[in-house]
Amino acid sequence: MVSGLTKYHRLGRGVVLLRGSPNDEVKINGAKVLTGEWNLLLVAIANKKLDIVKYFLEELSIALSLFGVNPVSQGDSATDATFALSLAISN
Repeated sequence: MVSGLTKYHRLGRGVVLLRGSPNDEVKINGAKVLTGEWNLLLVAIANKKLDIVKYFLEELSIALSLFGVNPVSQGDSATDATFALSLAISN
């Protein structure tokens, strides 16, 4: 479905720039985390949507190093570099 919508609306790689609703949340390590600032790649990882994650990484060639960062970090490059992987592991 994501592939079809991305192609229909001609979003291409720009699809990863879309954001979630400000009130959306996921549970990570038992704590609720708001995902309103997250891009769709991070939301897919948090919601265990492997097919969507694979589509973004393999078909659209979305760079995990660019779009897998924590959008609310304060420029801490060590935290940024591992956010998506930490998110995947916590699920």
